[in-house]
Amino acid sequence: MKNLLKHVYSIGFMLLFISSIQKANAQDTTQVAKPIQSLNKIKLALLGIFYEREQLVSTSTTVYGGIGLGSGISYSYNNWAGSKWAFSMSPSAYVGFRNYYKLEQRAKKGRETRNNSTNFFGAEIGGSTKAIIEKNTRQKGGMGLAAFWGIQRSLGRKVNFELQLGPMLTTDFDEVKLQPISGRIGFSYIL
Repeated sequence: MKNLLKHVYSIGFMLLFISSIQKANAQDTTQVAKPIQSLNKIKLALLGIFYEREQLVSTSTTVYGGIGLGSGISYSYNNWAGSKWAFSMSPSAYVGFRNYYKLEQRAKKGRETRNNSTNFFGAEIGGSTKAIIEKNTRQKGGMGLAAFWGIQRSLGRKVNFELQLGPMLTTDFDEVKLQPISGRIGFSYIL
């Protein structure tokens, strides 16, 4: 019984000590959100590499443009032809805007806000030329218009992770298709 009482007092003392340290740290660390800024990036997406310039136009909005090599992979199957994989790579360009939000909330929670690390929504229009590398496809170029929501997180001083998701309207200049879910995932190196 004596040992049990000692353990209860020891645990109580440790909890009291830890909570007093946390309160002292909380008083000393007031986080200030780093403002949204203009960035030059080399983006390595899941299926492409791009140079992108993001230019600040207001306290929470940027416009951006990029050029690079984009690629696509598709798989199809039907009972008559069987299965087929297709791949294409082509020069691509895009422009768009992003409106960043929750920057102050991230800073108050002690989370990183460097390099525009927060959530955003926006729109983008992009296009690609005829494929320079292709297999099982006759990709002749096309355009897309997307509305999206995304996140951008700093993984260090010079590296960001980015994910964006949303619907996209695409055309190959013969037909127009709505892709209810499209996205981009990748990393960027801040120049």
